Amino acid sequence: MYLKEHDHIRSSEKMIDDQISIAIATKENLQSQRKVLGTITQKMNSLASILLKNFYISIKLYKLKKTNQHDLEVARVYLYTTVLWCLRTKVYVC
Repeated sequence: MYLKEHDHIRSSEKMIDDQISIAIATKENLQSQRKVLGTITQKMNSLASILLKNFYISIKLYKLKKTNQHDLEVARVYLYTTVLWCLRTKVYVC
C-alpha cells in the first residue's frame, strides 16, 4: 500500500515538475517575443517619423511654391495695371 502511494506521489511530483518546466519555457518564450516586438515597434516608429517629416516638408514646399506663384501673379497684375494706367493717362514716367 505504501509503495503504491509512494509511486502516486512520485508521479505527481514528476507531473508538477513538467508543468513548471513548461511554464518557465513559456515565460522565456514570451519575454523573447516581447523583445522582438519592442525592436520592431521602435523601427516602425522611426520609419513612420521619417515619413511624416518628409510628408510635412513636402506640404510646406507645396504651400511655399503656391504662395510664391500667387505672389508672382499679384506682381504681374499690379505691373500690368500700372502700365495700363500709365498708357491711358499718357503718363510716360511712372
